[in-house]
Amino acid sequence: MKNEIEESIDNVSLLELSLEHTRTAIIIANKNGELTYINNYAKEMYGLPDEVLPSEDWSNYFTLLYPDGKTPIELVDLPLYRLLNGEEVRDYELSVRTKSDGKLNYYLLNGNQMKDKNNQIVGSFLIAVNVTAQKVLEQELKVTVESYHQLIENSPELILIHKDGIVLFVNPEAVNIMGAKHSNEIIGRFLLDFVHSDSKEGTLDRIKKVKNKQKLEYIEQKITRFDGEARVVEASAINVVYQGQEAIMSVGKDVTERNGVREQLEKSKQQYQSLFEFHPDAVFMFDLEGNFVSANPACEKVSGYKPVELIMTSFVPLLIPEDLDRVLTHMQQTIEGAPQYYECSIFHEQGHLIDLSLTSIPIVVDGKTVGIYGIAKDMTEQKKMQEKINHMAYYDSLTNLPNRRLLNERLEEVLTESEKNNQSFAVLFIDLDRFKFINDTMGHAIGDQLLKVVAKRLQLSIPDKDMVSRLGGDEFIILLTNVKKEEVDSIAHRIIEQFSLPLDLDSAEEILISPSIGISLYPDNANDVDAMVKYADAAMYMAKAKGKNNFQYYTSEMSQIIHRKVAIEKNLRKAIQNHELEIHYQPIINLESENLIGAEALLRWTNQEMGVISPAEFIPIAEETGLIQEIGEWVLREACRQNKDWIDQGYDSLQIMVNISIRQLQNVNFHHLVDQILDEVGLDSKHLVLEITESILHDPHDSIVVLNRLRDKGIKIALDDFGTGYSSLSYLKHLPIDRLKIDRSFIQDLETNSNAVSMVKSIIDIGRNLNLKIIAEGIETEEQFEVLKELQCTNGQGYYISKPLSSKAFEKTILKGS
Repeated sequence: MKNEIEESIDNVSLLELSLEHTRTAIIIANKNGELTYINNYAKEMYGLPDEVLPSEDWSNYFTLLYPDGKTPIELVDLPLYRLLNGEEVRDYELSVRTKSDGKLNYYLLNGNQMKDKNNQIVGSFLIAVNVTAQKVLEQELKVTVESYHQLIENSPELILIHKDGIVLFVNPEAVNIMGAKHSNEIIGRFLLDFVHSDSKEGTLDRIKKVKNKQKLEYIEQKITRFDGEARVVEASAINVVYQGQEAIMSVGKDVTERNGVREQLEKSKQQYQSLFEFHPDAVFMFDLEGNFVSANPACEKVSGYKPVELIMTSFVPLLIPEDLDRVLTHMQQTIEGAPQYYECSIFHEQGHLIDLSLTSIPIVVDGKTVGIYGIAKDMTEQKKMQEKINHMAYYDSLTNLPNRRLLNERLEEVLTESEKNNQSFAVLFIDLDRFKFINDTMGHAIGDQLLKVVAKRLQLSIPDKDMVSRLGGDEFIILLTNVKKEEVDSIAHRIIEQFSLPLDLDSAEEILISPSIGISLYPDNANDVDAMVKYADAAMYMAKAKGKNNFQYYTSEMSQIIHRKVAIEKNLRKAIQNHELEIHYQPIINLESENLIGAEALLRWTNQEMGVISPAEFIPIAEETGLIQEIGEWVLREACRQNKDWIDQGYDSLQIMVNISIRQLQNVNFHHLVDQILDEVGLDSKHLVLEITESILHDPHDSIVVLNRLRDKGIKIALDDFGTGYSSLSYLKHLPIDRLKIDRSFIQDLETNSNAVSMVKSIIDIGRNLNLKIIAEGIETEEQFEVLKELQCTNGQGYYISKPLSSKAFEKTILKGS
């Protein structure tokens, strides 16, 4: 009779016959841990030869590792050891690396003890199942899940999932935008708690649309942060399945500062595929070789290629060659773990270039970069807009000529080149004669057309290598490079000849205009840019002083002109504060009775340093600099105050006439200022006459509104210098005026020119037919006085009657002396 151990061994032998060819590894050991049986599959599993080897030699053939595939299993954790110590082995995982081929396989082991009739352990057995395929699949799934988790966690866009108005999930960017410290502060609360009152109605409507499967466009909405601050987000929403239930996922970005935050999104294939599909920008994934692994539909919109056409192809052929090295550097830095933000250009499928703003994010799993996620935004239109902005920064919007900024940069370049190459260059400063008059009388629309035509004529007058620029208004500068004085002469003559022909404008009759040109030469006159322009400006003023429509070269004496203009502007800014301005009053009388009816207030200026300065010199500068607003207000207030003082002395029929600038009249609130001044000084409006010029007649509509408001308050309106401009009689009868002032140029010729008499008579007849009082200006002789009386001119003023007088002299000589 066999002993119990031999019976057990016989049973194992019978089992060996049936399991020798199974694909499951079977191992049997005695109670001493010595292997008594191992089937063929186990030998294959451990890479063992057919002959039985002692267990101490097995390490030459394989290594037993923990499931991580790296760490050797300790003795106490060996399955056989645990079985012989009375422990169970159930679903025990380990990995085996065979040394013959280096392969790593994963196994799931189960085993138990073999006991005799006395329940004593006499041996053990193990069954091992190869689970390598399953293990690899689990690792791939882990890579995918972790990749998409990183997309959500690193996304620069708000991602919020809600159901029935309750927030279920928010990503870190949503926490940041809402000003929370942790997602738990948001999850579980009502979505509308974070929606600004201005957007709540729209949000509810959009939620309904999403539930009805309607696709939403990105729109701007307001949210309210935890700190109460209102922020604007650009957002959309879609239906998703979240944790087994239907929900709504809202996606958006904070556009309050429009800080160009680039979208970074990684999607979970199971939970966030919708975000990937509906993202407006191109979202894609590269493997480490730069091949497309995935691409959303927006990739087609950006590149022209369908996603299926991109998969498993390299991104390199899409790039323009000059961007390749730089983009590859960014890709390598991304692989090394640093997110990258950069711009590049690609070829669209149809051949044209697309400018992209690109974000690349490393996909890190178990501390190792396994791929790259990218988000590409089409910046083509934005780049075009930036180019347009740059163009606006360097070119005049009206004429499309280089502006002052571009001119200065080019002047610096030319100066450097000229110094280096011992060359000369010239600066031509051009101002258009009579432009202000044309602009004021015919309107800004005509003035703008004229400037465009002038720009073209100037460009036609110079070589292609040189530059015409517009400084502003009617001032232009021409830069002539590497040029001799004889060539400058020729070009200057050519410019003047160009303007000898009328300018043909679309919406007006032909207009004649001439240029005054000042020229400075390098290196003869100056060796820096500012001086070259300043000296050409001074020469231009000399050209105007010499009759206009000519050119003058700069000489050192001309600097005085610049210095005087600068000094006038500088001192004019302080003239009111320094009490340097004074009003003189010129009497206006009834020509028939010779009784005093009023006075015209005329501004005078005596500067402490410069002495008496003519109004003809400082008024244009005041107009040009805008100081006329402040000065005009001072004149109006002072003249009204003085007239109130005279009325209080008993001269209660006296009217004061004050000139107002077209700039003042263009202020729609001017009538309020007049009201305020009259109230301040206590002057009745019937004692005030405001003088305007014919410059309002070409575009009178806005001015008429202000004039009507003034007239409705009892203020009289006089039209000054009548007959010198482009007066329209059809407008004249509609203007709210009470008086016409005949310009002195007509009065001067009354004694010698019969045409002048006829002209004045016509103006008087026009005024009489329109029920207007007529005032003749500039009466300087008795003969002029008598002719005007004979023509039945109502009123008059001039040196024959009295020169303008200070207030004290007027009071003593005219009021009390009359």
